Amino acid sequence: MESEVKPWCIRSNVVRLSLIVPLMGLITAGSAAPAARSLVEAPAASMPPRLAVLIVIDGLTSRQFSEFSGPSAPRSLRKLLAASSVNGRASYGYAATYTAPGHATLATGVHPSTHGVCANSWIDPASGHKVYCVEDSAYPVLGDRLKDRSGISPKHLLADTFGDRWKASRPETLYYAVAAKDRSAVLLAGRRGEAYFFSDRSARFVTSRYYRHDYPAWWRRYYARSERAAPGARRSRWRSNILTRDEATLAFVRELIASTGIGAGSGRTDVLAVGFSALDAANHRWGPESPESAWVLRRLSIHLAELIEVLEGTAGPSGYVLALTSDHGFSRAVEPSDRVDGDRIAADLDGYLKARYGVGRAVRGWAGPLIYLDRTALSAVGADPGEAAREAVRYLRRDGRLRNAYTASDLLAGQGPRHARRSLAPSAGGDVYLLQRPGTILVRSSEKNTRASHGTPYAYDARVPVVYYGLGRPAPSSTTEIAAALEAVGGAS
Repeated sequence: MESEVKPWCIRSNVVRLSLIVPLMGLITAGSAAPAARSLVEAPAASMPPRLAVLIVIDGLTSRQFSEFSGPSAPRSLRKLLAASSVNGRASYGYAATYTAPGHATLATGVHPSTHGVCANSWIDPASGHKVYCVEDSAYPVLGDRLKDRSGISPKHLLADTFGDRWKASRPETLYYAVAAKDRSAVLLAGRRGEAYFFSDRSARFVTSRYYRHDYPAWWRRYYARSERAAPGARRSRWRSNILTRDEATLAFVRELIASTGIGAGSGRTDVLAVGFSALDAANHRWGPESPESAWVLRRLSIHLAELIEVLEGTAGPSGYVLALTSDHGFSRAVEPSDRVDGDRIAADLDGYLKARYGVGRAVRGWAGPLIYLDRTALSAVGADPGEAAREAVRYLRRDGRLRNAYTASDLLAGQGPRHARRSLAPSAGGDVYLLQRPGTILVRSSEKNTRASHGTPYAYDARVPVVYYGLGRPAPSSTTEIAAALEAVGGAS
C-alpha cells in the first residue's frame, strides 16, 4: 500500500452507513456474482463517438460489483448499467493478478508474457537492484518528486495500448489517463497518451518529463483556484488518507474534461482512461467484506455517477462509449495462519541452497511471484544456476506453505501451466515462480496490516466484472478483449 490508511476518518461514516446499508437493497458480500448479461445497449450513433472511456476500479471483485450496482446505486449509474452489457466474471487468464499487469493488459489487450509488465516490481538480474514497473530516472516528475521514484515513464511496457495505436493513425486524438497510482495512470496512457498521477508530497496530480516539459495553463489555473477556495484543507485530507483519493481523482478529471476539450471535438474520437484506487487500499487493510470497504464502495458509486453525468454533458448520452472493469480480484480477509511470509520462504530456501552448494549467498531476493537466485555466486563455486533453480523447485514443492513452484526457464520454454506461462516475460528475470495455496496470501514480513491480497490464478483473484456501454457487442469473457473493443469504435481493427 502506498499511503497509510487512517481509519479514524471513516469510522464515523461506517457507523452511520451500518444503519443505512440494510435499507439499501445491497446483496451480501458472500452472494454470487452476477452472471453475464447482454442487454440492449444505448443506440449506436451514426458517427463515431466523440469519446472512448476506460474506467478501471482497482481491486473491485465480482462479489463487490453487485453491491455498488444494485437498486441503491445513484440514478445515473443505474441508468447506464441498464443500457449496458455486463459480465460479472470475466477472466484475466493468468496468475500475476497484480495492479501493474492488470492495467497493462487492459490497455494493450495482451498478457504479461507479451507486454512485459509481470508484476509491480521485479529485480534486475544483472545489478540485483529492485525495478519499479514505471520508474525511469531519465524523466523526472515535473516540479515535484515521488517517494522512492527517480522518474516516471512507460519504458518497461513492451506493447502498444489501444490508445497508442489509435493516436498513431489519428494524431489529432486527445489521449489522457488519470489515476492516483502512478503505475495505473502510466500503463493506461501507454507511449502516446498523457498520464497524471497523485503526489503524496504536494497532494496534486502531476506528470513527468516523458509527457510534457511544463504544466499546461489549465493545470496551473486549477490548482491556483483550488488553493484559494480551500487553502490547504482539501489537499491535506487527500494527502493524509488514501481512501479519499477517488474524490481527488474525480475532481481532477472534471477539470481535465472541462479544460482540454476532450470529447467535445467534431469528427474525432478522443480517449480517456480513469483509475480509481481507494477500494484496493480498503480491501488490503480490512478485507473486501468489511464495513470499511462497503463505505468506499458507496462513495465510489457516487463518484461514478458524477463522472457519467460529466461525460453525458460533454459528449451526449450517445456520444461516448465506455468499458468499466477491474485490474484484479481479491481474496477474502485471511486468518494469520493463512499469511505466507515470502521473506521467510526466501530465507529458508537460501539456507538450503547455501548448505547444498557451499555458497555464501544463493538467493538474492524475491518480488511478486518470483525468486531470484544469485547466479554469479553460484557460478563462482562451480554450481550450475539452472540446476540450482531446479533444485530450488524440488525443495519448494515439499514446502507445505506453497501449492507448487516452477523454474522460470521452463515457463519461458512453454512448459508448465498456461496461467503461469502467460505471467512471465524474459524482461522480468527471475529463476523460480511460486504458486501459493488457495485461500492464502503472500506477504512480506513488514506487511503486518494486510488482511487480504491478490496475485494468484484462482477465481477470486482472476475473475472481474466488465461493463460495456455503447460498444455494440456483449461484454467479454476475457479481459484481453477490452482494448480491441474500444479501438474498434473509431473504425480501427
